[in-house]
Amino acid sequence: MKNNITKSLFAVVLLLAISFSSALVAAEKKSEIKIQTNAFSYFCKDKIEQNIKDMDGVNDCFLNLEDKIATITFNPEKVKADALKDKIASLGYDAQVLPANNSSAEKESPTKNNVN
Repeated sequence: MKNNITKSLFAVVLLLAISFSSALVAAEKKSEIKIQTNAFSYFCKDKIEQNIKDMDGVNDCFLNLEDKIATITFNPEKVKADALKDKIASLGYDAQVLPANNSSAEKESPTKNNVN
C-alpha cells in the first residue's frame, strides 16, 4: 500500500516538473534580427555563426552567403541586439542592422514607377 502511494506521488511530482519546465521554455521571449555583413566564404560563415551561437541568450544564427545577411534568433532579456552586432564587428566583419521588414526580394526588385 505504501509503495503504491509512493509511486503515485512520484508520478504526480514528475508530471508537475515536466509541465513547469515546458511552461518556462514556452515563456522565453524570442526576437529576430538581421545583420548585413561582408562575409564571403564558408570560413566566414562558420566563424560568425559559431561565435554568435556561443553567446548567452542566442537561440540560433544562420548566415546566408548569397545576400551576406545573418539572421539571429535571441532572447532580448539575455542579450541585446547591439551586442550581437558588436560581436560580428569584433570578428572583423561589417555589421549593419537591417530594418525588421527587410528582405532579399525587396532589394532585388526595383520600385516600379506608375506612368499613366
